[in-house]
Amino acid sequence: MRSTSPDRSRHNAAMSVTPQSVPVLSIRESERLRAIARRVPPGNAGAQNNCGVMLARHGLAHEAAACFERALDVDARMTLAAQNLLQLGQRTAVDAERVKQLMDTLRQQPHDVTTALALGKWHARLGRPADAATVLGELLDRSPDDLTALREIALVEQALGYPDRASAWLDRALAIAPEDVALHALAGEILYRRGKTDAARRALERALAIDESAAWPQHLLAFVLGDMGQLEEAQAAAQRALQLDPNLARVDMNLTLDARPVKALARSAGENDGRAHLNLGIAYRNTGYFDQALAEFETALNRGEPAAPVHVAVAETRVLREQWALAAAAYGD
Repeated sequence: MRSTSPDRSRHNAAMSVTPQSVPVLSIRESERLRAIARRVPPGNAGAQNNCGVMLARHGLAHEAAACFERALDVDARMTLAAQNLLQLGQRTAVDAERVKQLMDTLRQQPHDVTTALALGKWHARLGRPADAATVLGELLDRSPDDLTALREIALVEQALGYPDRASAWLDRALAIAPEDVALHALAGEILYRRGKTDAARRALERALAIDESAAWPQHLLAFVLGDMGQLEEAQAAAQRALQLDPNLARVDMNLTLDARPVKALARSAGENDGRAHLNLGIAYRNTGYFDQALAEFETALNRGEPAAPVHVAVAETRVLREQWALAAAAYGD
């Protein structure tokens, strides 16, 4: 018979990381958790975010920060990973230690582009856009064609409230890489935020002309067309975006370090919908009902949900319960 109350013994999935809640792991347990983390798919932003949360809850702050950074490198729009990294920096010494490490490296190797870029991105992700702009500006003085730095400083200028500057940096980047779909999409997004819908539409349509299978510019185009009053075209663009990337419509599947309570969740799809059972299992996991979560994951597999995301969700649940061997086996499936 299933338990009707969440497992809150040590690792409630809504628990925040505080000095009182971080369990003390043995060296062997820490190494086990690190080994499991190495199995997490590096190109899966959600899995990297969730791995970071689990590492943080077990006191492995630096490893957790690396996971959140990898998640953001894969998907810069993943605000949950950004929020988790910011909270981790506020609650632990990882921020000060990382800045010191990068600054020490730059003092020894002042022209190290990789380290300067890492420092700029770290400042931006830890809520210091002015510091990030300074570091990235100095980097671009030395390496004016660095596309990653140009993209990052555009995002920083936008965060600082200077969208016109952000657009100027992106124009410079696009002059170097005119066929870069992601740059055109970002340019369109910033233009849209500036209220320049015609220019935003041109930028997004340019991105789609380069790659018609790019879901994100198609998704943004739906908003632009809607604001322009072209509702049928907007609906068609939105449907096309969802066809290209169904994840744009998925419920939040990822873990958070935020301690705010999670509202009650209910199943919203039919009994034969494997995705509904996967999402319900994740909702159970995120509120501490681990037995129910695992049961829903099994049902999702039986109802035809692809195995890979289900196995990742199972592995994350096993880690939360400190079932190391079972977690490793799930990641290995």
